[in-house]
Amino acid sequence: MPMITAVRQLIGALALLALVPLPSWAAQLQGVATLGGEPLVAAPVILWQTDGESGADQLGAAVTDENGSFTFSRLDGANEDGLFYLTAAHVENNQVMLMSAIGPRLQEQVFINELTTIATIFTHAQFMNGVDIRGNQRGLLIAAANMPNLVDPLTGTWGEAVLSPLNARENNSLAKLNTLASLITAYHRTEDEVWADAFERLALPVQQDRSVPPTTIDVIAAIAQQPWIGAPDIYDLFDRAFPVPEGGQRREAPFVPYLDFRPRDFAMILAFAGGGINAPARLAVDRWGNVWSGQVWMQGSLSSPGQNIGGGLAKLGPNGEPKSPAPTGWTAGDLNGVDWGVANAYDAIWVGSLNGEISKFNFAGDLIGTSEDSKLNGEIQQITGVSGAASEDVWAADAQGNQLIYFRNGNTENGKIIVVDGLDRPFGVVVDDEDRVWVGNGGSDTVLRFNAGDPSKAKSIKVPNAPRGLAIDSLGNIWVASALSPDTPLPEPREGEPALSTFDRIIEQFLAEKDSHAPQGRIYAIRPDGELITAEGFAGDGALDMPWSVSVDGNDDIWIASLWNRSVVLMAGVTRGETSLNTQVGTVLHSFQSGSIKGVTDVATDTAGNLWIANTWDDFSQAPETSNLVGPRKIWRGGGTLAVIYGVATPVHTPIIGQTRRP
Repeated sequence: MPMITAVRQLIGALALLALVPLPSWAAQLQGVATLGGEPLVAAPVILWQTDGESGADQLGAAVTDENGSFTFSRLDGANEDGLFYLTAAHVENNQVMLMSAIGPRLQEQVFINELTTIATIFTHAQFMNGVDIRGNQRGLLIAAANMPNLVDPLTGTWGEAVLSPLNARENNSLAKLNTLASLITAYHRTEDEVWADAFERLALPVQQDRSVPPTTIDVIAAIAQQPWIGAPDIYDLFDRAFPVPEGGQRREAPFVPYLDFRPRDFAMILAFAGGGINAPARLAVDRWGNVWSGQVWMQGSLSSPGQNIGGGLAKLGPNGEPKSPAPTGWTAGDLNGVDWGVANAYDAIWVGSLNGEISKFNFAGDLIGTSEDSKLNGEIQQITGVSGAASEDVWAADAQGNQLIYFRNGNTENGKIIVVDGLDRPFGVVVDDEDRVWVGNGGSDTVLRFNAGDPSKAKSIKVPNAPRGLAIDSLGNIWVASALSPDTPLPEPREGEPALSTFDRIIEQFLAEKDSHAPQGRIYAIRPDGELITAEGFAGDGALDMPWSVSVDGNDDIWIASLWNRSVVLMAGVTRGETSLNTQVGTVLHSFQSGSIKGVTDVATDTAGNLWIANTWDDFSQAPETSNLVGPRKIWRGGGTLAVIYGVATPVHTPIIGQTRRP
């Protein structure tokens, strides 16, 4: 039976429901439902519990009184393993539906309104199926934990995160949230059938049962899952519903602030700071959804990338809450600046630093081993990429030493130096499911591939130019971000400079070009056999400019950290290219930009489909020739935050080790 049909039958049978007492672990549940700022009267309210892939069960139903209040005092079939949420339908038009996620524990007081509806759907976007929420349990927990960042389900008002200065003055997510909430109000109030029909048609991309009219939940779910589709048209509906009055005063929209322009998308983007985050680079999401990153240099320092007061290892919880100590992060093991050297192994977080240290941390942030355990510290110069393997081995790239470091079975006492012919300032490194090691040569135009058991037989694959981050899709294809275009000369380090100063020379070049600067870089895909899918790569139709890394989501789509133009680019991967009739592999689907997306060097998807973003740089003009600056401007270099776009990616199994997989 379609879920919406079940809801309608339940509306007519509320008086017949017989409910059993609440389990002792749950308190009485009371709440208030409003619509358009007024009590939602005589509305059927349903309490659901979802425990994962099997979907949601109805635990009980109530009807709101003249104040919009409702009470659940008895439940049927509740257990301690699932997540709770509420839906409410307008009694005269049950296409107008609201919802509110409660989380893994029942609360004593909850709220349902337009704001809770938007926040619930956007954080649970990848799990929406009409009013049924279903999916992997870890992802559902992450989604529920993030909902209060947008809207507090206990009060029905905006969450602390979206109202914080870090977000309210940096991005327009608050205005997007209010604009969409106002559309639900407008749909409830409108007598304009043409407007209502246009609003309902927004649900078509995701509506499961087209034999019944879509609900407001269907419409918002469609927007949340592909927030770039039809964004100008969505705004035009808002403009028609709440026109600017004469004299240019405030619109009569029920929620302010609202958008006053057509957006490029309706993505909900928030930024988070703290825990020693300053210049985050490589990201790693662990099995619980925590997000880890190394810091190029330390929060509040007046240092430069070449001669730095380096940062340590930082950790955010699945909801953006800082877990590591400020202002340094974890620096045990003498870590002093971490660039691309962070990796998630099955049992630990591995960190390689710019001062030649390799450290192994447990998930509580405790140091449990270093490269000194293998007497390697004197032989290591400057670590860039680190990667765990399915075999439990760990590999690290030493850009300055043109060598690799290998730890058998992930044991810091089993480390040794590996020299491979053809290494040239190695940067990114990944290990596929066949135990083949892939290394991007940041100082040239090649990617090396060799079997982990025999590095002497390395194959060199031409991938111009300056390959950086690498990722592996579910089919075993290796995706590579090349920072420069094939015809752009790669600058050499100046005498006495470290290998990574190549980046400084690139920045100098780009700043000198100013208005004449042409977008740089391409994305390449290498089949498991070492052949390129296309030798020309994918230029991204101008959306890319110095792509620094790639990440693969559960649909094999490619997410690109485009450093210079401060954007995150979504590109169609092989699976979409093979299954879509009108989208080829390498097609840019959208470019996300926001005040909360800065000079980004990495992106990573979690099991809820949230896309995490490493804001490494803020003001490129602060480096490198202005490194003699003093005072406040000098600390503007670091991007200072991790950002997240809620629910836009297909969930992945974390940690990602080898090929990307769905949960």
